[in-house]
Amino acid sequence: MPLVLNTIVTNIRKISDENFAGFEGFPADTNETALRWSVAVNDYAKSVIPASISADVARVAFENIFKGILPVPPTGLVVFPLAFTAYAVALGLGMAPLFIAVPPPVPIIIAPVIPIGLGGDSAAVCATALGTIIHLWFKTGTATSAAGGSPIPWS
Repeated sequence: MPLVLNTIVTNIRKISDENFAGFEGFPADTNETALRWSVAVNDYAKSVIPASISADVARVAFENIFKGILPVPPTGLVVFPLAFTAYAVALGLGMAPLFIAVPPPVPIIIAPVIPIGLGGDSAAVCATALGTIIHLWFKTGTATSAAGGSPIPWS
């Protein structure tokens, strides 16, 4: 099963939208936030095509960066781009040896969601906007068959 926009939107709403029937509660602290976001992203991206065998490693990389397990802990909006980049790099490595992966070349930019939330839109609207950014970003990753050929976008 390829990357599915509704999967990431639903997963975000489970974490952030108390009006969503599937809401699982807000995370209690940074560690739970890191874990739940890493699980949400992994549940969405682990089915990427071409297939990757390193989704679990990628999930842990996302979680650790989100927790600030780096030489210099990230702050603010920097956490998401670093966590997503680490996830995508690890995910891409798991496409070998059949494919040579190139993760999304530009860090994810989530800033466009901020004015939506600050403008009073619902958590559902914010989750859809953020999910769309994440989905489109992942699709900028590519993979080239180790046997040769043109790069194909992650799907």
